Amino acid sequence: FAGNGGIGSNFTGSLALASDEMVSSQRDTALATVLSLISVGVLYIAIFWEVWSPLRVQLALQLAICWSLGWTTLTVGHLNILSVSFAPILIGLADNLGIHLAARYSEERAAGYDFRTAMEIAARQTGPGILTSGVAVILSFYAVMLANFPGLAELGFIAGSGELLCMVASFTVLPALFAVRQRYLRTRAAAWQAKERRSWSWSWS
Repeated sequence: FAGNGGIGSNFTGSLALASDEMVSSQRDTALATVLSLISVGVLYIAIFWEVWSPLRVQLALQLAICWSLGWTTLTVGHLNILSVSFAPILIGLADNLGIHLAARYSEERAAGYDFRTAMEIAARQTGPGILTSGVAVILSFYAVMLANFPGLAELGFIAGSGELLCMVASFTVLPALFAVRQRYLRTRAAAWQAKERRSWSWSWS
């Protein structure tokens, strides 16, 4: 083509168009992923009037999505123009796995139970529901693998595996994050009590 600066060149054809579509899809999906995380986080904070519990749910979800990317690399090896959108899908579907456990744990803690008892009650009461909803979504995505279109089949496999990993993170990573927080609070309380005892002893010396 001829421009103001002289003569230039460009690529065209099916391969060039497919590459441009993939680059555009990746860029738009990255933006959608960030917006999904922010909007879901703000929604949880607004509904529960709490920051740290929704943040822990988001951290567990983001870690599970990273696991999903690693699993996709080991199995499929690539993302197509359809499966590249699996991250926003998981943010919208898999976030409810952890938020139910976190909400029930907060209720039990507010009722006066210690960390271990509150987590055991929350896991026992919400675990079957979380497992049932998670498995239902996983089976629904894996059913898409029966499609004749390879791009759609890959999306079903990647999204279903991602939902499975999100469910695993909800039962493992999320309770661990609550345990780390509880240990931090105990350490701070012990340090404060030790400081108070030293101040009391100095005042009498």
